[in-house]
Amino acid sequence: MLVEVELRAFRNDTGQIRNVELPNLLYLPSRFAIENDEESRMFVLEKIWMYGQNDFQPKQQRSVSVGDVVRLYDRKFEVAMLGFEEIK
Repeated sequence: MLVEVELRAFRNDTGQIRNVELPNLLYLPSRFAIENDEESRMFVLEKIWMYGQNDFQPKQQRSVSVGDVVRLYDRKFEVAMLGFEEIK
């Protein structure tokens, strides 16, 4: 699963996108579960944050940080100090 993260933290409004690849071997809930179940959604968002770190997927970009925005299907979630907050 490939997920786009808008790198907005640190007032970075350049529109830069970091593509985070979740490994195929990782069990992921269905799209229906992610969209309708808070626990499934949080599980996937936490994996996106983890695999968005350069320790897991080194890139010539900074790691996913607080203030960045995860695009998950048709929804957006801002990385918060603790967890994620949906952007309406």
